[in-house]
Amino acid sequence: GDVLLNFEPAEVRFDSPGLTGLGCLATPEQASKHGVYCAHQTGNVREFYQKPSPAEQFEKGAANDYGETILDIGVMSFDAETALTLLETFGIAPGEDGKLTWASEMGQAIMDRGLDFYREVCCAMGDRVTTQEHFASAKASGSTWERALLARVFEGLRNVPFSVQVLPRCEFLHFGTTRQMIVSGLELLRMDRGVSQLQTCLSINNLSLGDGRITGKKAWVEGCRIASELSLDDDNVVVGVEVNTPVSLPLGACLDVIQGRNRAGQEVLFVRCYGIDDRFKDPVHHGATLCNVQAEEWLDAAGLTPEDVWDADVSPEDRTVFNARLFPAVTDKTEYQKWLWLFHPDQASEAQKSRLRSADRYSLAEISLL
Repeated sequence: GDVLLNFEPAEVRFDSPGLTGLGCLATPEQASKHGVYCAHQTGNVREFYQKPSPAEQFEKGAANDYGETILDIGVMSFDAETALTLLETFGIAPGEDGKLTWASEMGQAIMDRGLDFYREVCCAMGDRVTTQEHFASAKASGSTWERALLARVFEGLRNVPFSVQVLPRCEFLHFGTTRQMIVSGLELLRMDRGVSQLQTCLSINNLSLGDGRITGKKAWVEGCRIASELSLDDDNVVVGVEVNTPVSLPLGACLDVIQGRNRAGQEVLFVRCYGIDDRFKDPVHHGATLCNVQAEEWLDAAGLTPEDVWDADVSPEDRTVFNARLFPAVTDKTEYQKWLWLFHPDQASEAQKSRLRSADRYSLAEISLL
């Protein structure tokens, strides 16, 4: 997963009936990115919510007198009877060869729509949950399951005991976003070194040669060959880069050069310039960003039209940075330096914009396969 946990295993007990989850106390803001338990003092779960807003947590009574909520740390244990209940609920049975297989409409729903354990399963459990609340909670979390199928999940799981054990001490480091890589990585290093504060750069599996050095802090630099100065202004991620001449990146700029193959099957390097807080799968018409500015503004400044970067069958509502052909493929390890202007497209020359329009460009979706 994308979370690193540190707690005392000897404090954990998994001998309760049904499903047992582990949790820790957190602020409502932190818990809003994860699952949240509403529990009785006995530990029995009343309701489970997936990614509820801080306001929802207070409204539902999830926050205690100190304004803390029980955050789901992603560790679950269920007994044998619960395992069988899950198999039965989702229509899993032996096939002709005796092996377990999807054997019903429920199984087909899993294949077609996917099954999120927290959203479709955990939100159905708890001694105060109703089928209406389960449906509303699952849908609010992004479920595409039909009401009738979610009702069958609820009926199958409603009587399974569900409890949470709140750990007295738990370090919860999340690596779910680009920024969290840096923040959690530095916190991990701080704990490892046993110091109260740390002002440094995370240098991971890099090769330094000659005058090569990294200046800056609050950055993640990995898998680079550094023979000159790499100057960073903070909140930077740099991966797979060959630094033979001085390279400088502005605040919040992220750069990775990743190996792959182009559409013709030839070996290339994909140059990806983006921002620390870019959310690649957010709709562009809802304000998605690229290189820390609104994507629509970035495209206009770079001289690109929607037709240049999205296929005709991608509707305006479905346009994202993830499925936009924005990132050039190159063959030389140092050619990425010709594309660093992408961080400031408003300062680009007409020649640079023309070169971008004619470049062999790829989307993040394509690169993930190539």
